[in-house]
Amino acid sequence: NGVKMPARMIHKVSGETYEVPYGRTKEHFILSISRLRLNQMILTAAEKRENVNLHFNHRITDVDLNGTLKFSDKPDASGDVLIGADGAYSKVRSKMARGVFDFSQTYIPHGYKELVMDKGEKNGIRCVKNSLPFPDQIVG
Repeated sequence: NGVKMPARMIHKVSGETYEVPYGRTKEHFILSISRLRLNQMILTAAEKRENVNLHFNHRITDVDLNGTLKFSDKPDASGDVLIGADGAYSKVRSKMARGVFDFSQTYIPHGYKELVMDKGEKNGIRCVKNSLPFPDQIVG
């Protein structure tokens, strides 16, 4: 479900474009996926398992990395695997950053935005192959 992206495309105000590679060789690339699509895939897979409990709209107050979440408004939840999808100021990420691995985090001033573009005239895609947008996001 990811799109191989060997480089980012830079667009100058003049209209000129150029690529900046993600790696040192043509074999280096990142796999890019829509956040919405990734979340849908994870939730769909989790819902199919009998031993998975999903918790939405509850504030996490603490995390034990051995598999326990503490909530402000409900009993603790525990399990063998913990997936913390609790946002930019994640309690899960914060706990993991305390000596478990090398970690740094920087917030960008403009936030995050997914880009959706239409196909343009004659159903032609207006982007270079393996650049934004993702194929399943093109509307038109």
